[in-house]
Amino acid sequence: MGLVALLATGACSTIGNLWGVGPKELPRGRDDAVAMSCDAGKTLLVRMEPGGKSAWIILPDREFRLDLVPGDTRYSNGKTTLIVKGDQMSLDEGAAPAFANCRKPQVK
Repeated sequence: MGLVALLATGACSTIGNLWGVGPKELPRGRDDAVAMSCDAGKTLLVRMEPGGKSAWIILPDREFRLDLVPGDTRYSNGKTTLIVKGDQMSLDEGAAPAFANCRKPQVK
């Protein structure tokens, strides 16, 4: 009987922690990624592969690769497209821009 009470008490504290705090977002920053400042105060993390054949997009909930479109300055996986124009980037998911007018922060 004492063991059942002990297990029940432990379960209650676990359930209390489970319901009281909620999910937490893990940081996704990487040393080899560049943080781009975008419109609407958004930040886009991009890591370019050596040779420029692919780009990795690092978002708070996922990370994925986009391959260079031959003869273009766009990277795509068919659903998401990274458009590179000089020092500016935009990320479109489907038909809508998810991150617009992204630039590297200015170093002062």
